[in-house]
Amino acid sequence: DILYSDIVDDVDYNYAFLKNKNVDIEEVINRIKEDFKLLNRKPTIYILSSIMNNSLKSDKLEVNHIDTWMVLDVIKKYSTNSNIEYSRLTKSDLNEFVDTFMINFSSDDSNEPYQGLDEGYRKTFTDNFESHDGFNSIYYSGKLNNKIVCTVMGIYKGDSIILYAGSVNKDLRGRGIFKEFLNYIVKDLNSVGINNICLQTEKGYYPEKLYSRVGFKEVLQGTFYNIN
Repeated sequence: DILYSDIVDDVDYNYAFLKNKNVDIEEVINRIKEDFKLLNRKPTIYILSSIMNNSLKSDKLEVNHIDTWMVLDVIKKYSTNSNIEYSRLTKSDLNEFVDTFMINFSSDDSNEPYQGLDEGYRKTFTDNFESHDGFNSIYYSGKLNNKIVCTVMGIYKGDSIILYAGSVNKDLRGRGIFKEFLNYIVKDLNSVGINNICLQTEKGYYPEKLYSRVGFKEVLQGTFYNIN
């Protein structure tokens, strides 16, 4: 399968998803290069750890980054005295939510998982506020002095949800705020019957450790490979 966006041009929105390990990887790579040339995108392939084996390795594949997929086991209770007010996002606050998310995901620090996001993310997060093709969305924010300082959004269907866009303002990090935020979110999701909670984060960065501490466990990895 090829996932392709005409709004966002980065690797997370444009890649070939390999679903079958019983393939000739060199043939697959050549097909991907041809298809992505037509799409005017850099050829990239995504392979889950559940199918990766020696037959899928090639000197034409170069690791771009690795995803960690995690599911919530048991939420570990955490609270602070931060005076932040957590709530589901209303549409009137959507633009501020997106602005905050974009700022929080921008950094000059190489230790951060993201140094910045394509401007196309503004449109995708705005558009996804509405439901699409049987999938629903839910956005959460935390406000301090009536200003949004932390963000999370989720896409769900039935009793299962994937969380994205988890962030806290840089000057508020390290105080346990995001752990408290997740406690609020999990409680609210459970109250409407959403009990299977999953998220994706980049391997090897501090958010992965944070999620582990609050009660998420790794179940799968996925690797984005650039095709040279």
